[in-house]
Amino acid sequence: MAFPDSIQEGGNLLNDELITGLNYAWQAWSPSASASGSMTYTSVSYDVVRYRTVGKAVGFELNFTGTTGGTASTELRITPPVTPLDNYVAFPASARDGAWEVGWAYTESGKIVLRNYDGSNWSLGANVGGRIAGIYSIA
Repeated sequence: MAFPDSIQEGGNLLNDELITGLNYAWQAWSPSASASGSMTYTSVSYDVVRYRTVGKAVGFELNFTGTTGGTASTELRITPPVTPLDNYVAFPASARDGAWEVGWAYTESGKIVLRNYDGSNWSLGANVGGRIAGIYSIA
């Protein structure tokens, strides 16, 4: 899922160049990745890491893969670009755990959490990750 580079409002197409003083441009951030329990998550690479802030909302896109180790657990955790105001804001997601499948993601304790569709433990090994896009409120 991608966010448009412009916003349709009231029949008028508004884009960054036409709105003085507002900046909806995508920005990069440097997330940190971790895992729940005793599982490790290392060698993480990011294909897409971008966000934009509009008022008190943050829209983001994140595609990543890494290597899990230790004792298998249920969560991959990513630091967001701006701390979410609320817990348990849900996002559409895909989970890569061997193959690409449906996943589910949400905010919790200042992180973006990704789980397999059934809440099962992640596999241990390389090429584990996800694709997440969403919008959440900030203070």
